[in-house]
Amino acid sequence: MASGRAGRRGHTALAPGVELCAYRVVQEALTNVLKHAGRAHARVTPGYGQHELTVSVMDDGEGVIQDPP
Repeated sequence: MASGRAGRRGHTALAPGVELCAYRVVQEALTNVLKHAGRAHARVTPGYGQHELTVSVMDDGEGVIQDPP
C-alpha cells in the first residue's frame, strides 16, 4: 500500500511498514555478506512494480565452504 508521497525517481513512496521490512532484509543480507563472503563487494538493487517492491542483494564473495561428506 503506497502512502501517496512522491518518492525517488517519481515512484510513489512505500508504506512505512514496507520500508522498514525492506531495510531490515537488506541489513540482514549485508550482514551475511560480511560474515560469509570474505573479501567481497556487494550490490543492492531495488526494483519497483506497480504493486510490488523487489530487492536483490548480490555479492562476489566465496561464500561458505562446505565440509566434505
